[in-house]
Amino acid sequence: MSSIKRWLEGFEKDAFTPEVVKALRDKIVEWKGKPGSAFIKMKDSAFDILYYEKEPVPWSLEFRDKFIAQIIIVPEEEMNENSKKLYRMLKPLEVMLKWKGIIKRKPCFVPSPALEMLMERVMDLTPNNRLGKLLERDERITSLLKKVKPADFIVGLKAVDVLSLSFTVGNVSLGDLEYEAYRNPNEVTWYVYLSTKLVRGPLYKTEALNVYNLLNYTSKIIRKISQEIQRDL
Repeated sequence: MSSIKRWLEGFEKDAFTPEVVKALRDKIVEWKGKPGSAFIKMKDSAFDILYYEKEPVPWSLEFRDKFIAQIIIVPEEEMNENSKKLYRMLKPLEVMLKWKGIIKRKPCFVPSPALEMLMERVMDLTPNNRLGKLLERDERITSLLKKVKPADFIVGLKAVDVLSLSFTVGNVSLGDLEYEAYRNPNEVTWYVYLSTKLVRGPLYKTEALNVYNLLNYTSKIIRKISQEIQRDL
């Protein structure tokens, strides 16, 4: 193969590689996808799979960068009654990011929208701020949150496929699906959902690394607290 042909093939392949994959190349084991989205397996990360998508901002011509880190605690094939109990014990830990203050904004965590929705159906279900407090006290995480400035940052257990573009399946609402997953979970898997805007340019790689580190540090805390609760069952 001539050097020109090799260069053209490499150029063509690089043109279809998402910018975030190029930026994180040194940390990636493998990936599959297309220019606007990718499933990524990272080296030595606390999460199992990272999903990336360049998504349009509603009612705008702009785009945001969406990241979803998946942390598997109990896969579907290993589920048993104890695992279902574990899911229900972990559910109250779900949180989302909020900001306090106007000038000096401080990150804090409150119950996730899915948890609040489920609490309307499960009367004895109450939020547990243990995970939120751990995230708030971690200086690496709070520092990265201030750098990344995510539009959305949510930590939740998998109840439905968060990659779905619709909040309903047929005539079944998201609330119905959350309730059914709580009653009879198929797996114990966490998602960390992060949406931000990475500006293309010389600082893009640094910003992408900040997102990766934020997801990784968060996943470490999630995995640790999940394993602690699992051991106590």
